[in-house]
Amino acid sequence: MSLISLSCVLVLMVFLIRGNSTILYLLCGWFVVAYLQEKVDLQLNAISCKFSYKALYPDGLTDANEHNFKILYFKNCTLYEVPEVKLEIFDTIQENGTIINKVKPVDTVYSYFVVKNGQTKGLEYQEIRKGAGRIFSLDSLLTALSIQPSVLEMFAEDLGEPSKIEKHKNVLKETYFFKDEDKGPHTILRFYDKKLKYIPFSFSPALDKEKNSKLIKIIFIYNGNKDVHEPLKEITKSIELIKLKGINYFIDIFNSFEKDSKELLPR
Repeated sequence: MSLISLSCVLVLMVFLIRGNSTILYLLCGWFVVAYLQEKVDLQLNAISCKFSYKALYPDGLTDANEHNFKILYFKNCTLYEVPEVKLEIFDTIQENGTIINKVKPVDTVYSYFVVKNGQTKGLEYQEIRKGAGRIFSLDSLLTALSIQPSVLEMFAEDLGEPSKIEKHKNVLKETYFFKDEDKGPHTILRFYDKKLKYIPFSFSPALDKEKNSKLIKIIFIYNGNKDVHEPLKEITKSIELIKLKGINYFIDIFNSFEKDSKELLPR
């Protein structure tokens, strides 16, 4: 029992002793709702997946890109929340009269892809749900999110012994340095967190098993080459456990999937 639940019980006992039945009934109702919500929270786990790219060119110009999505686990199903940023192109006139096209984000809409664990087909729902979901292929979704097995295989590459090992609380950091790497990364950093071992998602099941932990972040660093105008590049892929807001919204999507899948998906 959590501290909140225990506190509720103690308060109820006090009012019970004093005989204040009206407040007792109200608190009983609140306690039941809080207890049921707590059970849902314990059943639903959510992670945020963040992939980023940064580049610094020899002339000082920079380039950056980032995309994030969430993965939710509830009962025997998995939900992927994928954002799509709507962009607007507009023209700006420089002092010399040159017209430059620029892009700015104007809105973000979300799609929700739900699949029963172990299945290859699922249902897609839009942010504003109308009617049943649309069938999608899990393989196609994983490819679009760059987390298909063929991509994740490179995370498990044998790098030999790490050049440096650091540990802070539950997180283990391994640093690997490589010399004379013309095409591959010059530095790779791996981060593991034992607290997230229970999360189903994995960048590398083999490394998770080997370390008895969870690979939560990997960073690839390319030193660049000024002679050929090759930029210094940093590519990061990471996951982190998150606390969801508006949890009932996601529960509704899972419930819709449970109902719709019986009619729309093959058994």
